[in-house]
Amino acid sequence: MDWVNCFFHSAGNLEIGMSFGIGPSVQIITSYHINKNLNQPVLSNSLKFKKVTIKSGSDIRMNSVILPGVTIGEGAIIGAGSVVTKSIDPYVIAIGSPAKQIKDRKL
Repeated sequence: MDWVNCFFHSAGNLEIGMSFGIGPSVQIITSYHINKNLNQPVLSNSLKFKKVTIKSGSDIRMNSVILPGVTIGEGAIIGAGSVVTKSIDPYVIAIGSPAKQIKDRKL
């Protein structure tokens, strides 16, 4: 595991399983601003919190971003530089921005 320059925002709750890999500069975000009031700066609007879950045996490669509400399934691989906006199934490889599941590791 290489936690160099990683950012784990856990205000919305962050659950991480056992024996997972994480590359340098990974960011895990658990909240975002609700932009309802256009008369205020974005940072003055309320926050919405959503739990992020990283299941055991998964691997998140360098410079990836995991957004609020996402679950990374057991044994899944997130390719370098990916932006994960939706949950990823167990034992798949997902890459891109937004991340798309491209391969099933079980086949």
